Amino acid sequence: MPRSSVIDRCRYPPLKLPRLPLTLTAWEALFERLGLQIAGPPIDRTILIVGGAGGVGSVAIQLAHLVPGLTVIATASRAQSRGWCERLGAHAVIDHFSDMAAQLASLGRASPDLILLLNDPDRHYPALAEILAPQGKICSIVPFEQPPDMNLIMRKSASFMWEFMFTKPMFAKPCRMPCVYRALENCARQKPVQLPRTVLSLGDTR
Repeated sequence: MPRSSVIDRCRYPPLKLPRLPLTLTAWEALFERLGLQIAGPPIDRTILIVGGAGGVGSVAIQLAHLVPGLTVIATASRAQSRGWCERLGAHAVIDHFSDMAAQLASLGRASPDLILLLNDPDRHYPALAEILAPQGKICSIVPFEQPPDMNLIMRKSASFMWEFMFTKPMFAKPCRMPCVYRALENCARQKPVQLPRTVLSLGDTR
């Protein structure tokens, strides 16, 4: 299926096309890498989105909010950014430059089951490895500058995975590419999100 026909069918206006990479990255990270589902019974789990006020984070908060029972906690350092994350649907917002473990404990969510890492992994990974729940999952969209210590999550039997939106176009055979386009269609059909709001589409109103 030609990409243009999918965009037409989803009714993506030209001004909203910059959202597509952000939406696709967030969609794949949440639903393909971390295994969340919009359909199904409520789940008593918590996701921590590190860098919730950025482009991908803004979309990820809205999509994660659609998962029944999932507690969505975002991180943001500025008061303006915290308000932005709350308006997008985060149940709570903590400061990633302060003691994240203490802040999560105060919320009664000391060990998130899932972590979406969207910025500065070299700085945040050690703390995230410490607070991650046993058998939890960390998904990062940003490469490390220095090799991380994967042994930090070994005793928890935890998983670390990557999300890179160009993986399928770069390595998949053409017959497998429609799954990428179906993800775009799914994003356009979700309610109440429909086309997710981002800092690109609304301007920096955080």
